[in-house]
Amino acid sequence: MAMSRLFLVGILSSASILLTPSQLTIAQSQQLTTEEISAIAQPITVRIDGTDRGSGVIIDKSGDIYTVLTNWHVLSNEEGQYEGQYTVQTYDGRKYTVDCSQVQQLSKPIDLAIVRFKSTKYYQIAQLGDSKELLLGQDIYLSGYPDQLPDEPSRIYRILEMILEGIFPTPNKMGYKLTYRGGAFGGYSGSPILDQTGLVIGIHGHVFYSIQEETFSYAIPIDTYKTLAQELAEKIASQPETELVSSNSCQANTELVDQNSANYVLAYNTPNEVSHSDRVTSIAVTEKYIVSGSKDNTIKVWNLKTRQLERTLTGHSDQVTSVAVTEKYIISGSKDKTIKVWNLTTGQLERTLTGHSRRVTGVGITGEKIVSVSYDELIKVWNLKTGKLEYTIKGDLETVLKGNWRFIDMAVNEEQIVTIQRFRIIDVRSQALRVWNLNTKKLEHNLINEFVTIWNSRIYSIAITGKYIVSGIGEKIKVWNLITGELEYTLTGHSSDIKSVAIIGQHIISGSHDKTIKIWNLKTGKLERTLTGHSERVTSIAVTGNYIVSGDWNGNIKVWQLEK
Repeated sequence: MAMSRLFLVGILSSASILLTPSQLTIAQSQQLTTEEISAIAQPITVRIDGTDRGSGVIIDKSGDIYTVLTNWHVLSNEEGQYEGQYTVQTYDGRKYTVDCSQVQQLSKPIDLAIVRFKSTKYYQIAQLGDSKELLLGQDIYLSGYPDQLPDEPSRIYRILEMILEGIFPTPNKMGYKLTYRGGAFGGYSGSPILDQTGLVIGIHGHVFYSIQEETFSYAIPIDTYKTLAQELAEKIASQPETELVSSNSCQANTELVDQNSANYVLAYNTPNEVSHSDRVTSIAVTEKYIVSGSKDNTIKVWNLKTRQLERTLTGHSDQVTSVAVTEKYIISGSKDKTIKVWNLTTGQLERTLTGHSRRVTGVGITGEKIVSVSYDELIKVWNLKTGKLEYTIKGDLETVLKGNWRFIDMAVNEEQIVTIQRFRIIDVRSQALRVWNLNTKKLEHNLINEFVTIWNSRIYSIAITGKYIVSGIGEKIKVWNLITGELEYTLTGHSSDIKSVAIIGQHIISGSHDKTIKIWNLKTGKLERTLTGHSERVTSIAVTGNYIVSGDWNGNIKVWQLEK
């Protein structure tokens, strides 16, 4: 499989950012205590779960893309090919799905790989030491997530203090050169080894059991990673048009393409004979599945890669207004006033959440919480695993227009929820676009609070990313600064109401009742591409990896793919 040049950005960024003089020399400072080392190590160490288990260390950040260094054998099978599905869990408990296109062995047969994940949350980046300056007998620290022990609820973080007992004159063929005793548990593979000043000096990976039942562990020096990253950077610089061959064997969505490109084309339509019988109201996607909700009261689960309908979920007694999805669950909200939690793999209904007194108009997931909004003027936050209601935020603010501030839709990130609200008493109409803090449960920004007439532009859609809020207001798109609440710019180009917006990479995707989907540059506001193909009004869009998924008024779903 050919690895596209975009994937190399993470490697080049790592090489250029990490290869600085301050990071190549171990700091000449007082040695830290184990507790102080742990305070440095835990935030940079991640847990990797999937077909196999391991750990890793965050070594780079570019925008909202993080790069993790780990062992290749954590992610590959016996034939040395990438296998399975994985998540990266950070120290705060948040889990991020790994797209197989974001995985790369640095160089065969060296047992090092990098993995990328996307998050708007800020995480610490490891500082790298100089493994050439290591001394026999010095203290070193292993930071990682070993396999779950019998009396433990899950894999928990541990830090082990050890002594460096050996440094081979030359590494073995997989790159291992450092040896010590400890870390003889599964799950530690890929863990960072730190020195007494908190700098990463190696990557733990192998254990050897001797005849005398002694266990010796081995690590790859961090200088090996830095050398490989530098060599790769130089190779790209000298051969700018040459594609490198990836060791990653995943198919279909596995080639990274330049996601700064807007060159999406129609990949396929879902089969008409099993489509929704009424308009699509909401779409959510993962790397494998498309989940669609409809006015026909059903939820459909499609396989993104095989293009087939896997199952239809029934249980709501009125139209499905909103869907959200995780690796395990589908969350659906309905006009029947309920929220339902379904098992994504089996389609089994896990639980029904009741508490809203009017139709549920939006659902979202953040961490281990479900967030919902309703015509009843309430934001509710529920525990995803137990279904317990944790708290409620009232949306009826102390304004002149008291009462009936019903919620129309919402978007959520780790800390904030953005809501659309409307108010109506006889002929008095108003609408609001507001940002709420989920931690303080307080209003942060009142972006729009205006009187409208029946002919004025209404707010129909919103999306949120690390820095921006994007809203569809009538035929226009408005982009707001999430931090300051200031309007950044307004985009025009659609000829009818914009019913859905999404953000992917550096692009805004908008779907409209004018039957088109438009792709805009998030930074410049430039319209880069218009997708045509729907014969009816576009009602919902969702994005994942290299795909845009769109639904329309007739219940049809189209999948658009970024050309390689």
